[in-house]
Amino acid sequence: MKHSRSFLVLAAGLSLFAFPRTGGAGGGVAGAFPRAAAAPVDRDSIAAAISWLAVDPSTGEPRTRFAPREAAIREVADTLAARLSRYTGNPAQRIAFPFVYADSSFTAENIVARIEGTGAVSGAFILSAHFDATAVRTTGWRENWRTWPAPGANDNATGAAALLEAARVLGAGSEAPPFDVLFALFSAEELDLLGSADFVRRIDEAYDGRIIGVINLDMLGWPREGVRGITVLANPISGWLSDLIVAHIAAAGPALAVEAFDSGVISSDHVSFLDAGIPAILVMEPLDDGHVAYPYYHSLLDTPDRIDVEQTARIADAAAGFLDGLGAAPAEIAMLPSDIILTRRGRPTTRRAFSVGDTIGIWARARNTGSSDPPSGSSVRMDLSLRTGGDSRALIGSDAPAPAALDEAGFVVSVVLGPEDAGENVVRAAIRVTGMDNEDGNDEASLRFAVEGAGGGAVLRHAVQPNPVRGGLAAGAFCMNLARPVDVYIELLNVEGERVGSAYAGERWGRPLVAGLNCLPLGSLFPGVETLVSGVYLYRLVVYDGSSQSKLGGRFAAVR
Repeated sequence: MKHSRSFLVLAAGLSLFAFPRTGGAGGGVAGAFPRAAAAPVDRDSIAAAISWLAVDPSTGEPRTRFAPREAAIREVADTLAARLSRYTGNPAQRIAFPFVYADSSFTAENIVARIEGTGAVSGAFILSAHFDATAVRTTGWRENWRTWPAPGANDNATGAAALLEAARVLGAGSEAPPFDVLFALFSAEELDLLGSADFVRRIDEAYDGRIIGVINLDMLGWPREGVRGITVLANPISGWLSDLIVAHIAAAGPALAVEAFDSGVISSDHVSFLDAGIPAILVMEPLDDGHVAYPYYHSLLDTPDRIDVEQTARIADAAAGFLDGLGAAPAEIAMLPSDIILTRRGRPTTRRAFSVGDTIGIWARARNTGSSDPPSGSSVRMDLSLRTGGDSRALIGSDAPAPAALDEAGFVVSVVLGPEDAGENVVRAAIRVTGMDNEDGNDEASLRFAVEGAGGGAVLRHAVQPNPVRGGLAAGAFCMNLARPVDVYIELLNVEGERVGSAYAGERWGRPLVAGLNCLPLGSLFPGVETLVSGVYLYRLVVYDGSSQSKLGGRFAAVR
């Protein structure tokens, strides 16, 4: 696993904004299924697998699973392939690929086995993990990799052990799933994702059907500050899969604290699939502010005694239970929180700030979250609108056949952003299903983005809300609609021009602002404002935008 710097939190949080990130009456997801795995996961089996992968039982010493150590990792691969064959009931494929490291040529192999579905749902889910390891962060290891071990207990014996246990549990089920399930163990992940990249390039050798989605397991065994949890990472094309698995974990109970992030936080084998346009998510242990929290990452100290087997087992149970429950889910047409996507130049984007004159695509999707097809003749209507300020305009009002099992109906519109779109924009989508019973709720979604005006200013709009502020100034908020993150100084004055408060906000002052709407409570900005009397107040806003500085102002009334 490799770490990347920038990240965007996708999980819903506390918001002062007028329009929520997610749709649905209760904020839930249709098709959420509080269902454990088909059979209980065996914690002792997971612990034994982690220990065996990290420690050579014949010597009791840490082993290496570094991909260029061909003989050592082949011994591990032999056992992994035999286990997968036994658990799935089908021979495991061993797909070799060449690579170069330290100016020498080597061969590694991926291991793939399949549980065959009934064919009721076309395609397969892939559950994946890498089984190679490195200790490159240990001083001297890079020069001595040919003889030093790389135990990789957390990275990624935990993921490989969880995958094996999920294969055992699902393979022992009394009924075949409606879709195929592929279990893929990749080598050379620690060498820039070489194994999964080769697998994706030659995916037809392992499977010639549709890949519905990929769940990649990597680093599962380290709680954050003693709290067991799970992190799910996705990008726009795989957000739906993240939405579903997060809802499943939440519905199953409080065993794991759940967070969701953009896939750019961490680079693992899911990225190879995303780069090919295949929906994929990464499932891993809790992060620390978007960073790997495990202190023994990529070192000789990544040993089994540091692993929380209980957390690893709970994540294995969540993955197996999700696939098992999804296979039993009835037809249900829904809009998930991630089912509105913005595109730019034909590609999905996480960008949320644009300029007048930009052309963007808005892609809204109605999704069948179940593993059954809808009744013949059923349909879904999509109504899509764009609101700027107080003005709203319809973009789409169209009907389509209700999507098949675990499929989607997409509605796309291209929008040229004009001066009238400057400010905060809210895309709203709502679906209406006919011809079948469908659960209420989960039929709306929304997404916000900002458009910078022709003048190029970073602050598109600014105001104190509500105006007037009633019940004391502490009840109000200073709101700014930003085209991009900036730093600001805010000065509060009475009508005579006397300063009654001042505050700073922005990254440099530890109160980061984001592109889009930011509302800062007056009570926290200006301690003591609750004592101010009724009247008219002024504010001055100094904006620090890179090397430039601009000054803005406004007024509002307060009524006690």
